[in-house]
Amino acid sequence: MNKPLTLKFVSENQKAINFYANNGWKKVVEEGSPGEKYWVMVYE
Repeated sequence: MNKPLTLKFVSENQKAINFYANNGWKKVVEEGSPGEKYWVMVYE
């Protein structure tokens, strides 16, 4: 696959945040409306 790779997931999903952060992914921006926020992450 070509890099960078991006993904989105629900901000409340702390397990996902930890998993991806521990595997080299970086948070880029948190988007969405209150109650429906999600993180965009990138892997370079």
